[in-house]
Amino acid sequence: MWEIVLTIFNLTFASLSLTLGTVKVIAVRREPGLALTLTASVLLLCGLIFLLATPSIYRFVGESVSSPNIPALLIPVATLLCVGHAHVMTQLWQPGRSTPQELRRWGAAWLPLYLVPPMVMTTLYFLADLPGQAQPLRFAAVYAHIPEVLALEFTYFAALTTGVVASILQCRKVLKVLLPDLPDLAKALSRCILWFSVALALDLANAALQLTAMISAIDGDHHLDALAEAAWLATIASCFAANWGLGMLVFEARRGERSDYRTLKPLWKIIVADSTPQLILRTLPFSRDALDRKIIEISDGSRYLGDWMSVAPARAVAVVREHQLRVLELQAEHGDELTTGMIQADLGASEEYATWLLTQSSEDSCEHAHFNVVAAQAAATLLYADALRRQDRPPVSSEHLLTQLPGNDLPEEDERPHLVRVAQYATGGARRRSLWSLWRKRPNNPHPIVVQALVLVAEGETHSRAARA
Repeated sequence: MWEIVLTIFNLTFASLSLTLGTVKVIAVRREPGLALTLTASVLLLCGLIFLLATPSIYRFVGESVSSPNIPALLIPVATLLCVGHAHVMTQLWQPGRSTPQELRRWGAAWLPLYLVPPMVMTTLYFLADLPGQAQPLRFAAVYAHIPEVLALEFTYFAALTTGVVASILQCRKVLKVLLPDLPDLAKALSRCILWFSVALALDLANAALQLTAMISAIDGDHHLDALAEAAWLATIASCFAANWGLGMLVFEARRGERSDYRTLKPLWKIIVADSTPQLILRTLPFSRDALDRKIIEISDGSRYLGDWMSVAPARAVAVVREHQLRVLELQAEHGDELTTGMIQADLGASEEYATWLLTQSSEDSCEHAHFNVVAAQAAATLLYADALRRQDRPPVSSEHLLTQLPGNDLPEEDERPHLVRVAQYATGGARRRSLWSLWRKRPNNPHPIVVQALVLVAEGETHSRAARA
């Protein structure tokens, strides 16, 4: 009965690991990278370990090479290689520690740990006199009286303990480095590292249980031999924890991509689908390149609006934000006694505008702290330019033309988060308020500061036309 249960578990995990590993190998061929290569290799090694630990396959492999217990050597060697892969991955997770020079330095220090013990273990295995039949998962306990087997197992336990402890310490170091500097990354990565650490600790639990059974069997007492088989449950749990941790990281990344895709879609519809459909690159929704194509199309669409991009919306956003911060200072000074009249007197603003500023000052303080002026300026500029073009208004005169959309000079790695923030300010996250009648047909809710800035621009245009008349 135990072998049937073990076979089901092992074959299930082997098939999952090998399938995921094959998928990662295909991904590596498309997008080569060390981290992805290591992930693929770990998954394939895990699949191999679970196959070899399946009793029927264990016996088949042993009979095929005329060495009944050869899987008892291959399994710990593959396990050490998995731990070595995990150790390298903890190095890659540390900012500034994944350069070729740092990796070579790491290799010089740690590769002997994952290369020398397997060679020693292989030598000891073939030197040992191992009579009898195959002993799946009971090898260490059954042959505990043979000195070469004892030496082999202690070599494995020592190497495994060293590698696991070093990897767990590296995981803790990664969290200490990431938490202060990269809170968004650390939030997702910390959960992955926690599960990763649990998986490594369970490998130690497996080793401890096997060691207990082996020491008990040295004097011929085999009452605890079953403990060596039960230790495999720790390995199953370890595999589950490691795959769950890595899976969570991948899931978080994919969920973030889908969230950004949905956030960008309303802005994409305004800038591209409704105005310049010739820019659309056909792709399947939520495919791996769908988000990248949305970003490219929005960037191309914004360039088509270049002739209608005025400096007025960006300046208006800066003014509104400056006034908002001033009202927050007044509120801190006067508290609940702050009135619309006091704001009017301080800023020289209209009653309606002062009322709006007073209302906005009571909003969530966290929103005020994280407000991104550059993204809001870009959002206001795009909405204003799009409205002008839709109304068949002439291009902006050269003296008022904006030479570059705010945020266009950001590094490439910041382009996606910036554009997502622009989309949030342009199409979501606030109550609806129309600027022109054209906007009343759109189910979009620009940020209040963006709307108020565009209102100021519209009022300025009205006053300018009245003055000319």
